[in-house]
Amino acid sequence: MSRSSVSLGFTPRGIRLESGVSQPDEKKANTHHKGPWTLRHSGSEKSFQRAHERRTISYWERLLVQATAHRLLSHYGRHLLVIFVVVLLVHDVFGPHGYLVMRRKQQEIQKVNAALDKLNKENGALEQQIKDLKTDPQTIRKIAREELGLAQPGEIIIKLPAPPPENSVAKP
Repeated sequence: MSRSSVSLGFTPRGIRLESGVSQPDEKKANTHHKGPWTLRHSGSEKSFQRAHERRTISYWERLLVQATAHRLLSHYGRHLLVIFVVVLLVHDVFGPHGYLVMRRKQQEIQKVNAALDKLNKENGALEQQIKDLKTDPQTIRKIAREELGLAQPGEIIIKLPAPPPENSVAKP
């Protein structure tokens, strides 16, 4: 006499669905019934049957998980959506690539561009001064008179003393 049973168990690894057929003790030595498939102790038939059994169990597990997920989503769906949107907004504003960080980076870029423009203007002025020093005789004479103290033939150079600093007070 054999009896068929189906059981559903919850394990730490997930949900387990078992279907089995119990047999008299004399047949249990060589075979093991699990569902409609007989697991014999021969290599290839046993492995084929186990693989088929795993597929069946995984199908039932999937159905149970889908039903549970549907139940949870229908009950908590709006709450989960609101939480997801809030988390997304917080991430977009305060995250590593969020609005505040991008705003700070744009301000830094504007400061660097302003400094770059200033340096480009200074560089242009220095290039013009170099060009003048190489080609303009008037500029060359001016620097020779002011910085080197040179004069043309027949000119007299008179140096006046430098005015006293404004901070010092004359003593009577």
